[in-house]
Amino acid sequence: MSSQINFYMMPDDVAELDDYLKNNGWVIISSRSKTSQIEIINSISDLNQPVAYLALKNKLNLIQTRFSEQQNCFFIAELDSEVIQYRKTVIIPEQQIINSGRLYYSKAKSEDTQPELVSKNTEFLLQASQLFSWFKKHFKNTHINSKWTTTRAAEYFNKIQKIPA
Repeated sequence: MSSQINFYMMPDDVAELDDYLKNNGWVIISSRSKTSQIEIINSISDLNQPVAYLALKNKLNLIQTRFSEQQNCFFIAELDSEVIQYRKTVIIPEQQIINSGRLYYSKAKSEDTQPELVSKNTEFLLQASQLFSWFKKHFKNTHINSKWTTTRAAEYFNKIQKIPA
């Protein structure tokens, strides 16, 4: 029980997604932290790591973290938290690197008192669904290799004459 969109986006697309998130009650949070406190990032464009999470500003208390002794930091427990994973598109033409991005969330979570998965918060699920609907309507898909490819990304791939594998 999950939803995802694999995509290719360009910086201008990311700025438009950022605007949507800010105008609709979402915040961007770091995927890792030195403390158990959630670190809010100003913009997806400011990411210095490949993955971040999107969370509703009024539901930050529903986010759980887990400590990794191996890496000596806290990570977002995405399957048990009310978050959407955001993995950014990475394009480095001089190294011929083109990696798709992804939006992903689980609709259910485990709870210690329940043997089966339980549905995540209703408001979260509704807002996540609305975000995915907006994404699909706002960014026209040109379908490159079954990934959601924005018009700007398709134009860029045509310009550099490279289609992602």
